[in-house]
Amino acid sequence: MREILGVPEIIEETRQIALQRTRPGDKPGINWVLSVLICFLLLLTGEFVGVVPAVAFFVIKAFSGSGSLDPNAVLSDNTFMIVSLYLLSLTTVVVCLYVKLLEKRKVRTLGFVKKRAVTHYLLGLLTGFAMFSGAVLICRLTGAITLHSNSNIDYLMIAVYFGGWIIQGMEEEVVCRGFLLTSLSRRYSVVVGVIVNSVVFAAMHLLNPGIGVLPFINLVLFGVFASLLFVKTGNIWFCSAVHTIWNCVQGNFYGISVSGNLPMPSFFTSKFTSGQELFNGGAFGLEGGLGVTAVLALGCVILFFVHGQSDHQ
Repeated sequence: MREILGVPEIIEETRQIALQRTRPGDKPGINWVLSVLICFLLLLTGEFVGVVPAVAFFVIKAFSGSGSLDPNAVLSDNTFMIVSLYLLSLTTVVVCLYVKLLEKRKVRTLGFVKKRAVTHYLLGLLTGFAMFSGAVLICRLTGAITLHSNSNIDYLMIAVYFGGWIIQGMEEEVVCRGFLLTSLSRRYSVVVGVIVNSVVFAAMHLLNPGIGVLPFINLVLFGVFASLLFVKTGNIWFCSAVHTIWNCVQGNFYGISVSGNLPMPSFFTSKFTSGQELFNGGAFGLEGGLGVTAVLALGCVILFFVHGQSDHQ
């Protein structure tokens, strides 16, 4: 098969493992439908294991008289959001166990490569901050958004949120890029893996408030961008860091709704200009506007032409 994006070492390793377990004449790995179903099953298993304790906590809190079971009250509670973010670590554990015990391949094939891990993670944080700030700048220049500094900043809460975003960013990248992209690329080309996992990533957000056509397109674009980072660097660290800081800067720096979720403690408060929803994304937040579309599209084009560690293969 022709690989226009190159093949990183971890995907090549995954292919070789699959070939060793394949009968002569058969294709390695499993078809894309089954791969997607397994992906959602792993995701739901991890989410269930993580969400149940969070819900149980609020049920106990409500019956003790110190809380409420009203859905809006629960979802707007910072404690619930933070607990949910941290418990997403269980999804990553579930995926690692599945890969190691059932697929009989090393966890490193999910992208957990040691070489330059810290460097790539730090570069990812800088890249994600610059990209989202670029989208904010576009919206400022078009008059679609105004920023106001907060006088009472809860630094501790923002730091706790950052820890949660580290876990959440890693979880979604492990599921979509580390697992689904590599699993699909065993049987198909890397391009097919990039496209399918990006659409699945966007579909994971279909129940988010304010979702629409442009937000969905932007989510697909983010998936493509993160996938290209994964392929070009050959590890999970860079794209996980971008994902982490993208959400953190959006919610806890600029004070913008993260994928339709409610606002949280932040350094700035953002106000969207009425009638400029095409740029600022309206109810979904900036990720549903053309400012983010422009930044992600440019990022994808640049990455497509950048030579990565996989380009020699």
